Amino acid sequence: MENYRFDGGPQVLHLGRRVEIPVPLPTLMYRGDIMLALRYVSGELIKANQLARDDSNSKVEHNDRKPVGGRLEVWVQNCRNLAGSGSGASPYVKGYLINPDPDSRATRSSRVKQKSAIVKGDMNPNFNSILAFENISLRDLKGRSLELTVWDHVKIGRNDFLGGVRLNVGTAATPAWTLVATSR
Repeated sequence: MENYRFDGGPQVLHLGRRVEIPVPLPTLMYRGDIMLALRYVSGELIKANQLARDDSNSKVEHNDRKPVGGRLEVWVQNCRNLAGSGSGASPYVKGYLINPDPDSRATRSSRVKQKSAIVKGDMNPNFNSILAFENISLRDLKGRSLELTVWDHVKIGRNDFLGGVRLNVGTAATPAWTLVATSR
């Protein structure tokens, strides 16, 4: 700064207009259909059913029982038109209940994993499986995402990814649509 000359006076530079540079979004590929249904069973209902099943000779007092969280049930009925590696595919569904908060303790450890049975040799499998995520409160469920992925079971090597979907309740105060532009 010792050698800089300040005698030039003030200089005003005008900035140009802000220009948005469109970033192409990855195109979504159709990889098949998955049919499923979701149901949340409250902890109070689960506890009431447990109390009804308990016999009268139980040594534990009903008031001493811990509160029970709810249960999220995902009924995976079937998949159709899976894009796979041939007719000999053996698909199955993996379900994760993910805590997407990066600040939470070890996001990986806050996952809850469930898996359906493997249906051998069918690209339109009927799973008819219920993936049950236990001890989840409704409040905790609002902050999590349900990720369902379909995989081709391979005996030797890595399983092949066939498709997937991520569902969540959402946190917006009002519903809003996001415009997705397709690249041309």
